Amino acid sequence: MRVLIVKLGAIGDVIRTTSLLKGLREKYPEAAIDWLTAKTASEVLTSNPFIDRSYIWEERGELGSYDLVIGLEDDFEACQLVSRINSGKILGAFVQGGEIAYTPSAWFDMSAISKFGLEAANELKQQNRKTFQQHMAELLATFL
Repeated sequence: MRVLIVKLGAIGDVIRTTSLLKGLREKYPEAAIDWLTAKTASEVLTSNPFIDRSYIWEERGELGSYDLVIGLEDDFEACQLVSRINSGKILGAFVQGGEIAYTPSAWFDMSAISKFGLEAANELKQQNRKTFQQHMAELLATFL
């Protein structure tokens, strides 16, 4: 199994997203787990024992095919890349019909790309009592 996580930056967001890695590795001990990030965040991934290979955005042309792509950016270009990668399954944000879409996720419901619109997303954000890690675990549970 090959897994790609797309989380480009900011550095703090990249660091907190690494919380996904232990569970992925436990569920799929033989999986190759790669990460695509921005150059500014690449150093924080360098020694992570759960990552087989990290790529910076400028190296995105080197990416192959994956069984699972986890798109955690709401930037159109990043979502477009997630959609173009030959993958068995996409979780998170991607482009569909020329628009940013996402797999069912309370996390993205609270974001700027929310299918409910920005006003409702902000209300959901104010009501939110879950941690980022809980939201990511729920997103992954749809696949795992």
